[in-house]
Amino acid sequence: MKNKWHIVTIGHLTRNIYWGEDNSKVLHPCIATCSVVESEYGNILIDPSLPGEALAKELYDQTGIRAEDIAYTYSTHCHLDHWTGTEAFPNAKICMPKEDLAYLTEDRALYHGVRGQEIDRMVGISGELVPGFSLVPLPGHSLGLHGLLFDGPEGKILAAGDACMGYEYFHAKRGYFWSAEYELSCQSIEKAAEIADVIIPGHGNYFSVKAYKYDEATENETMPATEPGVVSEYTRLRDVIYDSKKLEILRSYLPNLDEAALRIARDVPLHALILNMPADSQEKKEELLAALNR
Repeated sequence: MKNKWHIVTIGHLTRNIYWGEDNSKVLHPCIATCSVVESEYGNILIDPSLPGEALAKELYDQTGIRAEDIAYTYSTHCHLDHWTGTEAFPNAKICMPKEDLAYLTEDRALYHGVRGQEIDRMVGISGELVPGFSLVPLPGHSLGLHGLLFDGPEGKILAAGDACMGYEYFHAKRGYFWSAEYELSCQSIEKAAEIADVIIPGHGNYFSVKAYKYDEATENETMPATEPGVVSEYTRLRDVIYDSKKLEILRSYLPNLDEAALRIARDVPLHALILNMPADSQEKKEELLAALNR
């Protein structure tokens, strides 16, 4: 039996530099691409991306599959836009790569209500979700991100999550600004290109690898170097948020920061957080960096 798969939601990015959009502005809501696979082991929903009720409706409208008939949900990594609607699936085993689930369970006390209850349901996995559905390490966007590789009528299908944001980023062999390691992101795109025929990206429609393969001469993007002991915009958030004095300074510039969201994003550079700031806060970047270095 060939696994039959469907796109449930076509995701989109908050901004896309390949459309000529300004990388420093949030222009669109952040929604992940969600897909579902009809397999002999039951229906597998990948990267649930909408609030539960809306996602259950979209699933049925697009595929005829009801929420109670989902056997597994699989989130490629721990960012919230990839496990938003898990509460809609009461009979599902809620799965995430064990490396990224560790981030959520470590900070479980920060999560209340539905999100906390969903973390308690989650199972950390490695190797295979079920036979024929392999977890593929694709670090870079997050350090524990794993795509899900399976056979479909079109060949090898890779639900890559944010290892491939969309076909433009894949073709440019480039990660997104919200990446923990730029060069690892490039290497994961190379790996995805080697193993897949079709990619379901994190925030766009599915695409053929052959149609959008990058030029072999494309260089890997690297993270700018940081000076030891000096906070720069490429200092990891983890080097700021676990220092109570620095965290207090950061919050004085950005009073609406959510602690749980900061913990999830601990591996990304401060640069990524700055790009998500309102324009008036971005203008205070140098002032913020100076305060963090006092």
